[in-house]
Amino acid sequence: MNRIKITLVAVVIAITGFFLACQKEKPKYSCDSKVEQFVTTNIESFKNISRDDLGRYTPDTMQGIYNSLTPENKLNIWQSKINIVILSDEFSDEEKAYLTEVKDMLTRDLFDDNIKKDKEVFIDR
Repeated sequence: MNRIKITLVAVVIAITGFFLACQKEKPKYSCDSKVEQFVTTNIESFKNISRDDLGRYTPDTMQGIYNSLTPENKLNIWQSKINIVILSDEFSDEEKAYLTEVKDMLTRDLFDDNIKKDKEVFIDR
């Protein structure tokens, strides 16, 4: 009888743990459940989103969409932004040259969450 009670308690604990673990699934793209649902539902339409199109969303939604992008997409968005800054008249030629160096250092791997990154990638360059 004691063995049955222990087994029953163990089964109840295991089932409870299973259901609690399932309910606490970590969001993939946003902590905001509405943004998470929006991004998850529309993920296919964001595959090749441009920087301009991304900028049309609210900041929270923009972050969720950005989090869903491939490393290649993230790289393209950052390179596009840096190109716009370089072409502006707001910076000196020296600053633009530096920004060009930074842009040239950007690689797909910097945006790939599955690759361990060297945190000092831009130091001493």
